[in-house]
Amino acid sequence: MVNVDWYIASRERHKGKDILIEYVACTTLQTQITILSSHPLIGASATNMSAASQAEQQASSNGEEDAETRAVLARLNILNKAYSDKFGFPFIVFVNGRSKAEIVPVFEQRLQGTRADELRTACTDYIAIARSRLAKVVAAASSL
Repeated sequence: MVNVDWYIASRERHKGKDILIEYVACTTLQTQITILSSHPLIGASATNMSAASQAEQQASSNGEEDAETRAVLARLNILNKAYSDKFGFPFIVFVNGRSKAEIVPVFEQRLQGTRADELRTACTDYIAIARSRLAKVVAAASSL
């Protein structure tokens, strides 16, 4: 559970600096990989996902399992394995309303990158996901 009061107080204490970015940037490489590895695979089964991840992944699909959707999920499964094998952590992308089919070319392009570039991009997107989720929690708490 997010402690909204702590987060708001921390932002005020740190004069608006993004403490999420500072935290991830100041951790060791192994800690960054551990943080990234906690994120579910894009297109994976919802059985081991948080409610927030399930909602985000469902929002990026039309809810139907047609042949095209199955083909995209199969491609994502192949890409997830290739990415993890190459970089040592899961592919992380801030979906932000894009469909799984729209993510495939992004995935394929990022597979061509270097580990250092991907680590930086994955951390940046992980933080964007966390920031988006936190903004929803803060907004909900503020309306109480």
